[in-house]
Order: sequence, then C-alpha cells, then structure tokens
Amino acid sequence: MPEGLENIEYTAFEGNNLKTVTIPSTVTEIHRYAFASNQLQSVIFKGDRGKIKKRAVWSDMIKVDSLKKDQSTFS
Repeated sequence: MPEGLENIEYTAFEGNNLKTVTIPSTVTEIHRYAFASNQLQSVIFKGDRGKIKKRAVWSDMIKVDSLKKDQSTFS
C-alpha cells in the first residue's frame, strides 16, 4: 500500500490470500472486512493504529486489537 493512503475501505483486500500486510503511517481508518478472509499472519503499522473497525480482519488468523506501531503478531 502506498504512503499517502488515508482510508482502507470496506472489503478493499477481502479474499486475496494475503499473509503479511504493512499499513502506511498515513492510514487513519480501516473499515470493516477490509482484510477479511485472508491468511494474515503479520500486520505491521508504520504509524499509529488509527481507527480500526470491528471485523476488519474477520476470519483471519490474527487479532489486531493489541497491535501498536511497528509491531506485528504471528499465530
């Protein structure tokens, strides 16, 4: 995703078999189901988490609730 992106819209990356994603520092909002039905094992935020809607990563293997800047999690 390019730096400068501010919002990740509803279902933007749904069902793309993504395993890792890096969220640019400019993103302030991630909408519901933005990364739903992927294979996410790692999410890295280059800036503050901003506003993450519930179920942004629905049915993926990770939870973003506790993630902070420059941090990822693996299942």
